Amino acid sequence: MIILFGNKKGGVGKSITAINLAGAIIAKAKRRGTLTKTTVCIVDADTNESVVNYIRRRENYSQELVKQGLDELPFIKCELRKPDDTLTRDLKALDELYDYVLVDTGGYENRAFKSSVPVSDMIYLPFQPSQVDLEQLIPTLFVIKQIEENVQDGVDPDFRVDPRLLLTMVDHTSRDLFQEAKRVCVQLLSYASISGVAIPQVKAIKKIQDKGLTLSDAVAGTGEYKYTAHAKRAQFDLLLDEIDGMREVEYKRETQTVSDTSDTTC
Repeated sequence: MIILFGNKKGGVGKSITAINLAGAIIAKAKRRGTLTKTTVCIVDADTNESVVNYIRRRENYSQELVKQGLDELPFIKCELRKPDDTLTRDLKALDELYDYVLVDTGGYENRAFKSSVPVSDMIYLPFQPSQVDLEQLIPTLFVIKQIEENVQDGVDPDFRVDPRLLLTMVDHTSRDLFQEAKRVCVQLLSYASISGVAIPQVKAIKKIQDKGLTLSDAVAGTGEYKYTAHAKRAQFDLLLDEIDGMREVEYKRETQTVSDTSDTTC
């Protein structure tokens, strides 16, 4: 399964969401006794290479845990690509090897993002509850729609993508903005579904990211080598349930084709 994350605007928690979703995938597979080194792979095709650096810190900390006589951290495979790379073939190949392939890209102008759209099972567009973030969604959704229509016209008339709007960085102070953002997003249902999950802003991430830990990780050590899975990992578990089809999106994308998109505003 290929899950694409994309947004032109930075600072929306896109990479952190992908990393902690990978943590939730691993934790679920571990509970079920199905965890292997081919459970999940993250493809980092963003300019900042945030995921690659995060996983590098995770591997270094895992080696440190082993030296302390503790279990190593569960393996998260990471592949580095460039924003101007065409990812279609690579993603198809990785999809044959891994249960989940999470793709972290930049905005709609990047070839990596555009080439990933036709082969992705789902496309999550993380955004914060703000007017600026909502405005940035519009051109991205237009590009996704255009790619969908091009494939329908030239290859497969039944082809449809599955874009989903995902609110991130939500805290108690943004509750009103959160509700307003969802109300506005209903206007975009011709282009995307609205996820039923809201990714919270978690201060603990700043404390654990230097070790490459996810909110779902647990380290059975003592002192500085003890870490308990964070309670707010639950939102990433819910996101995984949504991806696996065990939980419905809050608003499903409308099926009709919209011929005139010029009046869509936030």
